[in-house]
Amino acid sequence: LLRADGLPLGLALFHPHRLNEILLEGLHVQIPPPGTRARGMDFDGGVISASQSELQIETIAADGTTLDFLQHGQPPMRFQFTELQIHEVEKNSPLQFDLRVKIPGPPGTVVARGRLGPFRTTSYATTPMAGTYQLLEADLSRLAGVSGHATAEGRFGGTFAYVDVEGKAAIPDFRAGSAHQVRFDSAYHLMVNGNNGDVQIVSAEVK
Repeated sequence: LLRADGLPLGLALFHPHRLNEILLEGLHVQIPPPGTRARGMDFDGGVISASQSELQIETIAADGTTLDFLQHGQPPMRFQFTELQIHEVEKNSPLQFDLRVKIPGPPGTVVARGRLGPFRTTSYATTPMAGTYQLLEADLSRLAGVSGHATAEGRFGGTFAYVDVEGKAAIPDFRAGSAHQVRFDSAYHLMVNGNNGDVQIVSAEVK
């Protein structure tokens, strides 16, 4: 059987060129510990293959995803995505994302949106990204010697290896040790190495 456009009906049904939505439930991703052979492996195209094929995916919804960074002899560093949507996944094009994630330390919630890609599967660290973020609130009492509740907002851009971050942060109830509370405001410009998590402070203004 042929459709009006001449394609076999079976191909049209089971091999569409565009999918409207993929739903992923209970997704749990584990990143191997630093220094291990598994952590050093590059993308082989398995996970990224959808963005390198002719198939177009309008939306991938993966609310409830858990991302664990495994550590030697310690509990994993866990990020829980209460909301995660990826849009416009197609060959040689950046994908769009919207997310809300609970971060582990200091505990808080981040909301971000932006674009990622096109993926460079032979050198994933050079894959471009850009977007905006908001730290809704982070509880600083988990850090030794200080307390307060921090919020922030700003923008990021660059690549996995070198993420350029600019933003403003505020802590209305900052306290160091047993001192009285003060308001803390800052504007900052950072460079973040996505390969190892190192942060370089380019400039900062603190009040």
